[in-house]
Amino acid sequence: MRTIRRLFSTTLILGVVPFTLFGQTPCAPQKHARLPYVLNLTYHKARPRLLKAGWQPFPTVFHSGGSSNPHIPYGNGNIFWKKGYWEVETCSGTGLAPCNFLFKDAYGNNLRVTTAGEEDTKGKYFARVTGYKFVCGEFE
Repeated sequence: MRTIRRLFSTTLILGVVPFTLFGQTPCAPQKHARLPYVLNLTYHKARPRLLKAGWQPFPTVFHSGGSSNPHIPYGNGNIFWKKGYWEVETCSGTGLAPCNFLFKDAYGNNLRVTTAGEEDTKGKYFARVTGYKFVCGEFE
């Protein structure tokens, strides 16, 4: 019985401490735009579904007409930027080439969509949506 209590206490602490230490709190808004199923879709197919459900792209940088985003010079970032996906927040140039995209809804909620996989400029292979989550607070 004592072992079970210790295990439960350790699990509880490990589950709560990261949120407390890093200022992250789970976010589950009461009212939000519909979340369509977009997992495993290419970002190009997922984005229209999000738009249709009421999610609006949140531009990460004011688009000044340039063909690249100076804040995302690597990975798939410029490929998405050139397609007009100015909601691209970050992209990694290594590993699974993950990218983050930001959206807002009419209720003021924030959504971060993540992708992984290489994006080909010739359209032969595409990054796919690996997840999405609500983000508390304002985007920076």
